[in-house]
Amino acid sequence: MKSDLKTAIKHLIGKKCWAVSGGKGTGSMFKVALGKKVKREFPLKKFPLKNKHLSKHLRYFDGEFRLFVQCCAWRLQKKNKVICSSTETQETIGFEIKKLVGHRISQINLLNSALDLSVEFDKMYTLTLFCDQTYEPKPLTNYTVFCPEGSYSVEARSKLDFACGGSG
Repeated sequence: MKSDLKTAIKHLIGKKCWAVSGGKGTGSMFKVALGKKVKREFPLKKFPLKNKHLSKHLRYFDGEFRLFVQCCAWRLQKKNKVICSSTETQETIGFEIKKLVGHRISQINLLNSALDLSVEFDKMYTLTLFCDQTYEPKPLTNYTVFCPEGSYSVEARSKLDFACGGSG
């Protein structure tokens, strides 16, 4: 299944980030919307959302491809300078991750057997995800990659899970 994830993430190369949701109200979690804008079947405005910081645009559309950074440590660099990490304040995270909007993924790689992930945007920004979840009685997801064919989640102890369908 690791080879399937490698194949799936290669489809993200060249995809443009058109929205990022995260920061205030989400802790260190965030989602990157990539590729085509796909109209949601059920716009999120119909549901009571506690996070009022989500844009109206994201209430109606989602990315053809998405990267959902959940419960892992991560770092964002601009060229060789660290500009943000998962330990920053929610406000700082929200401000810095939005810098990815408008940039295309130029390179994406699984870094090791733990499935740490490196995502380069226009050879300018590099987002590195470190799969550090290990507690299995109540497992938390490190990150999830959503594709049209399904979603790949890297769970505790870097266990890879696949679910059919691209929703999420």
